[in-house]
Amino acid sequence: MKLMHIIFAASALVFAVSCNKSAQATDEAGNSEKEKQETVSFSKQPRTAQGVIELADDKILRPNKAFEKVTIIDFNATWCVPCKKLSPVFGSVASETPKADFVSVDIDKCSETANAFNVQSVPAIIILGKDGKQKARYEGTAELLPAENFAKIVTENI
Repeated sequence: MKLMHIIFAASALVFAVSCNKSAQATDEAGNSEKEKQETVSFSKQPRTAQGVIELADDKILRPNKAFEKVTIIDFNATWCVPCKKLSPVFGSVASETPKADFVSVDIDKCSETANAFNVQSVPAIIILGKDGKQKARYEGTAELLPAENFAKIVTENI
């Protein structure tokens, strides 16, 4: 009987020590190695003449990923008339704002990305901070047009 108690106590001690070691394997922010975010970089992505990255890979953008810069995403579709009105404004502000990455996402080509961001209608503009958290979200063009409105929104969020 004593032998069973000793074995049980030794097992509990080994378990407690292993739990303590994994609790210590955290960084200064309190995140374990597995929870650390990989930073998404668009530096090697091709850009339009205005500096907009047209997303072709449906797995790059996901909510809560860290980014090198504030990231402004335009969810759009080729068949969407309001998207066509917003597109030149998006490009114009992108060309004047090097402190942020401007990404265009066609919801028909990148449906997984649109679903990950819960995009229900287009156009939709989502602004993500460097930490990947959503700073602002706009659906439709009412608040974004004319161009001065969109430029002001971008300036306030970078």
